Amino acid sequence: MENVYAGGDFPDGSLVKVTLPRGSLNDLSQSIFAIGITDSVVWPDLDGLSKEIKRQFSYEV
Repeated sequence: MENVYAGGDFPDGSLVKVTLPRGSLNDLSQSIFAIGITDSVVWPDLDGLSKEIKRQFSYEV
């Protein structure tokens, strides 16, 4: 992605790299789910719905 951005004709600041600490992934996921951004919202198909149902009922995703 960085190479495509560097070689393209994009305005400065149109792509920002964000590096998250490994330990924060679970907390970040929970925060995103809490505001309503779930698997079926991001992937509006049967696969997204099945991931959401598995997560909701504590099955391994």
